[in-house]
Amino acid sequence: MATISTIAGDGSDRRGFGGPAAGLDLRQAVPIAGGKSVLGDNHGIAVDAAGRIYVAASAAGVVGRIAAPSSWSDQELAGGFGAPTGQLAWKATSATGPARLLLKPATVDGRSAVRFTGTDVAANTWLYAVPSVLAGARVDCCVGVRGSGTVYLGFYNGAEDVRTAPVVLTGSPQTLALTTTVSGAACQFQIRTPSAQPALDVTVFDAVVRQHQVTGATEQVAGVMNSIGYDDGLPAARSHLNHPHGVAVDAHGTVYIADTYNNRIRMIPGDGTIRTLAGTGTAGYNGDGIRAERAQLNHPCGIAVDASGTLYIADTYNHRVRCITADGRIRTVAGTGTPGRPGHSGAGDGGAAAAAPLNTPHGIDVDDAGTLYIADTLNNVVRRVHGGRITTVAGSGSFGTTGRDGGPALSAALAGPFDVAVDRRSGDLYIVEGSQAVLRVTAPA
Repeated sequence: MATISTIAGDGSDRRGFGGPAAGLDLRQAVPIAGGKSVLGDNHGIAVDAAGRIYVAASAAGVVGRIAAPSSWSDQELAGGFGAPTGQLAWKATSATGPARLLLKPATVDGRSAVRFTGTDVAANTWLYAVPSVLAGARVDCCVGVRGSGTVYLGFYNGAEDVRTAPVVLTGSPQTLALTTTVSGAACQFQIRTPSAQPALDVTVFDAVVRQHQVTGATEQVAGVMNSIGYDDGLPAARSHLNHPHGVAVDAHGTVYIADTYNNRIRMIPGDGTIRTLAGTGTAGYNGDGIRAERAQLNHPCGIAVDASGTLYIADTYNHRVRCITADGRIRTVAGTGTPGRPGHSGAGDGGAAAAAPLNTPHGIDVDDAGTLYIADTLNNVVRRVHGGRITTVAGSGSFGTTGRDGGPALSAALAGPFDVAVDRRSGDLYIVEGSQAVLRVTAPA
C-alpha cells in the first residue's frame, strides 16, 4: 500500500534554503517581519539521477535542493520556546473546575521562571505554554520544578496526552522529562495536577522543548531570496529570478528553470553559472525554427527533459508546448497558439499535435520513450503526444470532480489540471489539479 508523508514544509526556518528540509517554511507567502515572504507558492519539483530533490519556490524567487533521502540523518530543528521560561505566554485552565491559580514571574538562581499558586485546586488543573513544533518531529521536553503539592509534566502532541509520573514537590529543584512524537501543530507543554489539592505552590524554570527529525540538508541553487530580477553569467545562487515555476534536471545534472515572469528558460551546467537558454525576456511569439535564445516566450511554466536531452517547454500563454532541439533551435510540438478545445482528427484527438488547440497548458512531463504528457489546464484534460499525434488520456473536458473514483479516465471531470508526472516504471500518470487532489491514471498508454 502506498503511503504519503511530509518531507519539507510548515516549519520555522524563514530564511530560505540552507537548513534541514523539515524546518523549511514552505507556506504560501505568509508575510513576516520586514515585509518579506517565506518560501511559499511552490510550483515546480524535480529529482535528479542522484535522488536529490529540487523545489521552485516561486514567490521567493529561488530554486532550492534537498539532499537525497538515502543521505538523511537525525537532525535537531529550530523551534521550541522562543523566550525564557518566565516570559512565555503561560495560561492556566482546568478540566473539572475553575483553575484558581495566580501566576507571577520569578527567578531561580538567576534564571527566568514563573510561579503559580492556588487553593482548592481541582484535579486536572494545568499551566501550559505553546511551543513552536513540526508535525512528525520527535520532541524532547524537560522542566525544573520546586515548591509544594503534586504535579507531573504533560505534553499534548495533537492527538494524545503524554505524561511523566507525578512527583511530590519540595524546596529542592526536581527535573521532569519526556519524549514524544508530534502529531499536529496545536501542542501544549503542561504542568498538571493529578488530583485535587487544598493548596499548590509551584515554581517552574528551565522549560525546554527540543525537536529532532530524520531529514535532509538543503541548499539554495539559484535566485536571491525575496529579490526578483534578471542577470546572466553569475554564480546561480547569486543571480536573480522572477517567479520561477518549473524545474527539470537532465542525466548530466544540468538544472533547467522556467523563469516564468522573465519569460525565459535558464540553465545551470556543472560549473554553477546561470545563463539563458531560451527567451528574449519580451512576452510574445515570433515563430519557430529560430535560435532558442532569440525566441519569444509568454509565461513559460512547465519544463521537462527527455533521455536524449531534448527540453520541452509549456509556453503557457502562447497556448503551445515547444521543444529545443540538439541544434539549439526551438519548434512547436503541440498547440496552434490559439486557445481552443480538443476537436477531431486534424484539429485535436487523433490528429497532428501541432494542429491541435491547447488552452493555457501549465504542466508537462516526458517518459523514457519520448512520449509527452500535457496538463491542458483550461481545457480540463490531460493530453498525450506520441509520434507527433495527440490524444486525450484523462478528463471529459468538464470542470469538476465527478466520475473519478474507479471509472474511465476519459469520463472524469478535472478541475484545471496544473501538472502531470509519469511513473517511468509502471507507466502510471499522476495529475495534480485545482480541487487540491492528486489523481492517478493507470497505464494511460
